Amino acid sequence: MLVLLTGIATNAISQERPLDWKFKTESIPLEEDKENGLAFYGLEQGARAAFRNVDGVKGVVVVLPGERMNEDDRKQKISAGIDPDRFLSAIAVALVLPMADPSEFFVSKEDWNGLYVFRWKTRGGAEACSSPLPLQPYSDNQDVLFVWPCSFKPDSGVLIVTRNGENSIRGYGDYIPRTLRQIIKENTSPKNMGATDGSAILTGETFSSRIKAVYSGQSRKILPEKKQHLDMLVSTFGVNQSVIDKYETEILFREGDVDYWLPTNSALIPAFEKEVKNGEQITLYAEWVGAKKIKGKWEWVFMVHEFHKP
Repeated sequence: MLVLLTGIATNAISQERPLDWKFKTESIPLEEDKENGLAFYGLEQGARAAFRNVDGVKGVVVVLPGERMNEDDRKQKISAGIDPDRFLSAIAVALVLPMADPSEFFVSKEDWNGLYVFRWKTRGGAEACSSPLPLQPYSDNQDVLFVWPCSFKPDSGVLIVTRNGENSIRGYGDYIPRTLRQIIKENTSPKNMGATDGSAILTGETFSSRIKAVYSGQSRKILPEKKQHLDMLVSTFGVNQSVIDKYETEILFREGDVDYWLPTNSALIPAFEKEVKNGEQITLYAEWVGAKKIKGKWEWVFMVHEFHKP
């Protein structure tokens, strides 16, 4: 558990793409802080950064230049509609990591049981998390943040705001805006994909996601091969069989120009038929549970747990 997450129960998750730090440990340190055991390196604009390993997770402590933002400045920014913590977090991440396109850089602000964490997408596609960090004596005089790979996820928490400003529905606070295409692209690896029918990929990281998709109005009974794949979650990950049995119907959704048949919780079927028009875009709350090769084609398996309309 990270020091700054003390008291917060978290789960370790895998992040396949490592963060591409702008500075390396081979560089010459600007100064050494023997009290904290940190070797600081000089960054742009007079900022300093130091690598820090916490429970096997490598992150970076970033000390921003200038005086620490005082409460009056914070209140002024808030009144102007600016989140000062998000502002400082963005600076820290941009100093130590290559930024993604500005329209994709910010992903979400999350409340991890009282700790505000900001999630950012880097140029390489990996996600970085950042949060203010108490670090004596710097945090008395300067703003200090910790940046780390998003390899921890709270057992409970609330998604406060996302890139498009949309709040999540209750109970799905940790579902992050993503696309089906993004998840598939980031997890397509020839070394994991067998050539024969029946080959399968199972995953313990489900990429809990909020996905924009268009409802087609078409449904069908789940393919037997997909049902077998879902049944494997019972023996492999201990998922309750009664939960799996709720996903015996697939609904056809479209994302961009691609159609996807997605196993959907049976409790949602009447709501879809009553509340959603064919061709209407909605937000799906879904998890990726792997892939299976069926009749010569890889089928990516997502489970739709909930939805909401704009």
